[in-house]
Amino acid sequence: MSQIAGLVDFREHGPPADIGTFQVAATAMVFRFTFSGTTYTCAIAGGASGWELIAYRPSGADDVEIQAAIDYVAALGGGKVVFGKGLYYLTATLLILVNDITLEGNQYVYIYLANNADVDALHIGDATHSARSTIIRNLKFYGNKANQGVAVNGIVFNGAVSVNNSLLQKIDIIQFKGSGIIAGNASANIWEDIYVEDNDIYGIDASLPPASTTINRFYVFTNGSSGIYGRFERGNLLNGYLNGNGVRGIDLANSDHTHMENLHIWNSVDAGMSLVESDHCNIINCNIFENDKNGILLAGAQYITIVGNKVYNNSQQTNNNWDGIRLIVSGAVYCIYNIISHNVFLSDKANKHRYDIYEADANQDYNQYKDNIMIGAVTAVVRLLGAHNKFATVNGSFPLSNVGGGAVAVAPVINTSPGGIDIDAANEFAHVKVPLPTEVQQVVRIKIWAYSNVIEATNNMLLRIVAHGAGSSELWSTNPIDVPDHPSEEEGTIVQYDVIHWVIDVGDDAQIGTLAAQDLLELLAVYNAVVGADIATDALFVGYEIEYV
Repeated sequence: MSQIAGLVDFREHGPPADIGTFQVAATAMVFRFTFSGTTYTCAIAGGASGWELIAYRPSGADDVEIQAAIDYVAALGGGKVVFGKGLYYLTATLLILVNDITLEGNQYVYIYLANNADVDALHIGDATHSARSTIIRNLKFYGNKANQGVAVNGIVFNGAVSVNNSLLQKIDIIQFKGSGIIAGNASANIWEDIYVEDNDIYGIDASLPPASTTINRFYVFTNGSSGIYGRFERGNLLNGYLNGNGVRGIDLANSDHTHMENLHIWNSVDAGMSLVESDHCNIINCNIFENDKNGILLAGAQYITIVGNKVYNNSQQTNNNWDGIRLIVSGAVYCIYNIISHNVFLSDKANKHRYDIYEADANQDYNQYKDNIMIGAVTAVVRLLGAHNKFATVNGSFPLSNVGGGAVAVAPVINTSPGGIDIDAANEFAHVKVPLPTEVQQVVRIKIWAYSNVIEATNNMLLRIVAHGAGSSELWSTNPIDVPDHPSEEEGTIVQYDVIHWVIDVGDDAQIGTLAAQDLLELLAVYNAVVGADIATDALFVGYEIEYV
């Protein structure tokens, strides 16, 4: 550079004026300097004769010089633009429209929207260009939202087809009147060490789905709407912190094969996390706590694995209204085939979970719930209504002999195959006493199994199910359960020695939900007479299952 702003080039003239060779690994460089009281922004590039001037001007906005440096390296087919430390103002959007462009700063580089700029800070790709292999590193973008008239954004991925293989690293995106990042058509990207705070709409807007993108070590705080919103497919959200966002911490819909691990989500105005009509996602080893409504909301979500998380002290908006995990329908799509296992649920603040796990209705089904620890919910540990849900069980046989009292008859024992306790007359019953295991937090269902003695082509077989549960130092009948006239699950097409069974849950008797660890449970399958078209009990009773969480 022979002359910049009246400066004379004294390189190779010896000390003290010789500045030597710039050691900057870059195709172009943008920097600010002050000379004789005037601040200049300068873009230079390495040429055959040393550094060459691309553009410069005194004071004012800096987008012209920055864009000139980007365009210069773009014309070469790609390269790196390095920023010297300083504060750079924008009045126009920076554009990257070709592949293999790197913008790199350091911890002292700030890119700031000028007052009333009303533009996005950076676009990667546009309607006709798909910029791949873009690297943005060590830059801090400030939106100056108090002095913008419209909703403008920080970094916008806007490729015509997709913006692939980008790297965002050590990036701050703060105080934009729109969203921090708009991740449209971005795929196979890695974004790490990202700090996104205090933007008026979303922290990260994935409405146009980024695919196969990993976001690692990120902080998304106090954005006006959800922290991460939209559709995030076949990607990873890892090692993130989402605090105080205006709707949900993570708010995804139609997101498939997304892996979320080691996230910390708290103080959301709505749920900590929601998945709507999404499938094959993992939520692993996350802390989801002190959100105003539900910890995790699943709406029409399927094949979701939720394992090893701590879900605690949500429902902070109001006591007893919201749940640790809530499963509901979305349109006509139900929550099915989900696994919720080995999680810890805790409510130990004034406002507590209503239920730790809640199914809105019996259409939320075929889910598996095992080995969760649940403490402190107000209404009950769980409300699980799906008939085909899978739980931990304790099971066994009715004794081959049972004892009646007073005038109560003893049901005969049939020892030949298929065998069992033959209940077919008034006052006969099968009987067992079961100490509930220490891991039982709430009994969900009780099942009774038998072989039918009769043929029934049309209707159900009735049974009366009686139980009494009590803990240590409690009266044996503390939790009385009595469900008469209960129909078999099999209706019609019953032939002799068919397997039949009966199922009762809290919908049949609320006391079932009060049975818990180390209660001694007395369980009786009692003869029931004909009611209406349903037939009386006539079966060989074999065993029981007690399903619990």
